[in-house]
Amino acid sequence: MTVILPPAAPRFPTIADYDHAADEYQQSLTIENLMEATPQATQRKITLESFDLLAIQRPGVQCYNELLVMEPFVGPSGKKEILRVCPDNMLVLSAEPIEDKGYYVIEHHHPIFMVLEYVSPNGQRKDYELNFRKHEALIRPTYALIFDPDRNDLRIFRHDGKSFVILEKNANGRFEIPEIELEVALLDGWTRFWHQQELLDLTGELGLKLRESQASVRRMDTQLRRKDTELTKNQTELAKKDSELLKSAAQLAEKTAELQKRDVEQGQTLRLLQKSVRMFATLHQRQDILDALPTTTDIDQLDRWLNELGE
Repeated sequence: MTVILPPAAPRFPTIADYDHAADEYQQSLTIENLMEATPQATQRKITLESFDLLAIQRPGVQCYNELLVMEPFVGPSGKKEILRVCPDNMLVLSAEPIEDKGYYVIEHHHPIFMVLEYVSPNGQRKDYELNFRKHEALIRPTYALIFDPDRNDLRIFRHDGKSFVILEKNANGRFEIPEIELEVALLDGWTRFWHQQELLDLTGELGLKLRESQASVRRMDTQLRRKDTELTKNQTELAKKDSELLKSAAQLAEKTAELQKRDVEQGQTLRLLQKSVRMFATLHQRQDILDALPTTTDIDQLDRWLNELGE
């Protein structure tokens, strides 16, 4: 007896399932999802230009912009579902061109090397905390870059197989991506990239604007240094005047001490003369001198009396 088995259920997800999920995602986008603030758009241009140049020096690095990423996972109900997330930019390391249909299925391609997200002040555009958790738990890129241009805050994480671990800066003050000899850091308020310790330069209008901005910063820095030099000069002059004042004060104190010493010596001389005059006036019975003596402080007068009494 021949047993006819029912056809096996198609494996989920199929290409058709991915196509359907991508269509659903596209239809769910609102105008807020498509709007992008100027800082985030500027950073996106910087990233794309930088990695275009990096791809020339290192052809295996491929950069994608707003490409929908999908990956099957088992949901809370135990049913297999399709995860959908759209990073601002992402990197894939592959020597061969990657064919896609407007979305990227990780199980059909290479693992994602890095996702780059630029935090927007518009909370309706993306929930970055939710996206971060999706990347950490399901996408698992080797690196995740999070940049908030409004707060000038750049953070880079490396996935250790279980969760993201935040990176520390190296001796150059940059985050290291050693697999592609890349360094990342803030420069003039933007996330910039260095390859083999050389800054990946920008071209076109964006590069011109950034260079003009850097020139403006340098001019301001020159002005600040000039003002700092003038301030140092003024401080030196003030210190010199303070030194002169201290010297004058010391000289005044010295003269005051001399005067005080002289006053003491004159007082001693006065008392000796008065004593001598009193003795001779008593001896000669000069009552007129004895009467005037207590109020006399004129040393010359006392000398005259001594001369007179001594004859």
